[in-house]
Amino acid sequence: MDAAALPLRPAHAPRLAGPPPARARQRGRLGAGHRARRGAGRVSPLLFLLLAALTVASALTVVVHRNPVHSACALVLTLCLLAVFFLGLDAQLVAFLQVIVYAGAIVVLFLFVIMLLNLQVEARAMAG
Repeated sequence: MDAAALPLRPAHAPRLAGPPPARARQRGRLGAGHRARRGAGRVSPLLFLLLAALTVASALTVVVHRNPVHSACALVLTLCLLAVFFLGLDAQLVAFLQVIVYAGAIVVLFLFVIMLLNLQVEARAMAG
């Protein structure tokens, strides 16, 4: 007798020979609520390019600006614009967390350190 002819699990052998169950054929079906939201996460290319240009400009402002407080404010703008991108991708939770955690908490921490170090007084002392 050939070992390959024997089923691996004899108890399941009768069910394996028949057609697949009905729920396996329904795998690709989507509910009515999902059909209504199919195109909801799309952003027009013109709006995307406008937001991308604003985001890059505000990110460059963070790097180029000499005043650290103004750089931190530009960082808030950059992070909020990134949250708008997440909204365009239909990721509301990520956008909310982006604004609360990064634009809120992290930038406040940056501003606290900037004010604690008092960089403006040191810059004036070096210039004068």
